[in-house]
Amino acid sequence: MARRVVDQSQAQPRQEQPHPLSGSPADPPRQGHRWGILAVLCAAQAMVFIGVSIINVALPTIGADLGIGAGQLQYLVTGYGATLGGLLILGGRLADLMGHRRILVTGTAIFVIASALASLSLNPPMLIGARVVQGIGAALLSPAALAALNEAFPGGRDRSRAFGIWGALGGLGAVAGVILGGVLTQSLGWRATFLINVPVGVLVLAGIHYTVRPSGAAIERRPVDVAGGVFIATGLLAGCLGLGEVSEQTTVLGFVLLAVGIVLLVAAVLVERRVAHPIVPPSVLARSGVRVVLVLTILAFGTLLTLFFFASLYLNRVLGLTPTLTGIAYLPIAMSVIVGSIAGSRLVERWGPAKVEVLAFGLTAAGTAAIGASAPLASYPLSLLPGFVIAGLGIGSSFVALQIAIMRDVPNSEAGVIGGILGASQEAGGALAFAISTLIAFTAESVLSDAVRLGFVIACVFALLALVVAAASLRDDAVRR
Repeated sequence: MARRVVDQSQAQPRQEQPHPLSGSPADPPRQGHRWGILAVLCAAQAMVFIGVSIINVALPTIGADLGIGAGQLQYLVTGYGATLGGLLILGGRLADLMGHRRILVTGTAIFVIASALASLSLNPPMLIGARVVQGIGAALLSPAALAALNEAFPGGRDRSRAFGIWGALGGLGAVAGVILGGVLTQSLGWRATFLINVPVGVLVLAGIHYTVRPSGAAIERRPVDVAGGVFIATGLLAGCLGLGEVSEQTTVLGFVLLAVGIVLLVAAVLVERRVAHPIVPPSVLARSGVRVVLVLTILAFGTLLTLFFFASLYLNRVLGLTPTLTGIAYLPIAMSVIVGSIAGSRLVERWGPAKVEVLAFGLTAAGTAAIGASAPLASYPLSLLPGFVIAGLGIGSSFVALQIAIMRDVPNSEAGVIGGILGASQEAGGALAFAISTLIAFTAESVLSDAVRLGFVIACVFALLALVVAAASLRDDAVRR
């Protein structure tokens, strides 16, 4: 009986070719080599987070230099954030299907080129377009970096520590962006806020080349669900843009975009259920732990963005600090986030992420409550500083616990898309909270100082909601056991 000959090139999944200096994809990274990978990936991810907040302090200067009105300035923020939020899930899935290293390099290169173009912009359309392209690069870079980290640290105590450092990047990057934005704008001009990404990005690309191995997981030649990807991306993009419009101007266009986004996302769910290879595998969202983490991530980033937005208004407009002094005023919370992330990663090893989430959101709620209660005092040491320190400890430890929880036992073949979903939740949480908080605060209060104080109260409410969800999840886990 003749035996059937199988073409091995078609029967087996393809693997990325190993880099000559980084070893075989199947070999685990050496101890020292893994921390080099972490440093490179953190630098790459830091560019993404800093890109969200670094421009905020520079907006007035950009508007004056390029003649951009207040209505157009918001697109420098939403153009980046909405594009990033809209494409993160698709970027993560592409990383799983095409290789984490390949998508990481592609995304970083796009981000660097877009940053250079932004620094050379001569008119508003060119600058807004460059910000959109930055968002595309970031949407590819971010989930691919998280997937590469997941593969480099497959387990053990080092994994908790690595994700502890990674988890701190969310809060720390946002703070660093405000600090850098203030210092660079006042000393070198607004173009430096974009130009700084070029040398950093080149170093990151060199680091990826020499440290990050091709994926050890087999890359399957699966068809991409184009229709589902388009619906997800355009739905999230429309929703983020709509939230931006509502928060800035409360226009009819904003509500129309929100409605369109909801319709497109519903269509995406219907399409994804019918295809053999969906963008988001059903097994991902079927895990109850993943769903809880995504809700907590939305609330955590909602708290963070609301706190930072109203704190910047308070420092600039109420206390009258310069951009540089505003950046310096954020240093205590930056240090507090670092301490919280280190402590949080060690507590996760002892208690598990669920208990740390409860503690973290309790601290965040206490810190934001303290800021809201003391905001009428026209003094930074008495009004913001104590609450900043307490909230920073909670923010740092919460981001660590959430990262570790969602990436627990994740196969490398799904790490990219989970990273994309997590990132999209962060962007959606920030955009939703910004829209809700600004709409309520500036509608209810006509005096700026009163609106700012109400904004701090809203940030505290978001933190309390996260605390309730985390506590309920911890109780449910105890009941199931």
